[in-house]
Amino acid sequence: MSDPAATLALVKWLEDRLKNWKAEAKTQLGLLAGERKAAVVGGQVIGHITMTKGRKTARVVSEAGLLAYVKANYPSEIEVEERIRPAFLKQLLDETAKKGAFVDTDGVVIDGLIDVAQGDPYPTARLAEDADITIAGLLSRGALGIDGLRQIEQ
Repeated sequence: MSDPAATLALVKWLEDRLKNWKAEAKTQLGLLAGERKAAVVGGQVIGHITMTKGRKTARVVSEAGLLAYVKANYPSEIEVEERIRPAFLKQLLDETAKKGAFVDTDGVVIDGLIDVAQGDPYPTARLAEDADITIAGLLSRGALGIDGLRQIEQ
């Protein structure tokens, strides 16, 4: 496809569909942890899907309770640090980004404490309301395909 805007719109459409197809396929898979199934299309094995056992993780349920326990049993592992309250820091950063510089209540610019950076521009894709119908029609007529697969494979 020679039009990069059309390519980005098509990629957006495909990503939206792929996300839904993937979620639906996961719910329909029906494998138990450790089971493996061949992925077959037209009699050809294109890969295998394994239901991988989920990761085991731990999380703190009671931060205050854990802190009290560690203070009592491992006092050398306790740190005390001064920091800006997170809500106030967020407020400072939001105001600074909006103004373009860190400015105190008297209107004086304070340099060297907070940096403001502008991110690089990036494209966003918003599909037309009838994109499903339009793209399906183009695909069915062969007027639209997915280019570049051969280059990716090599």
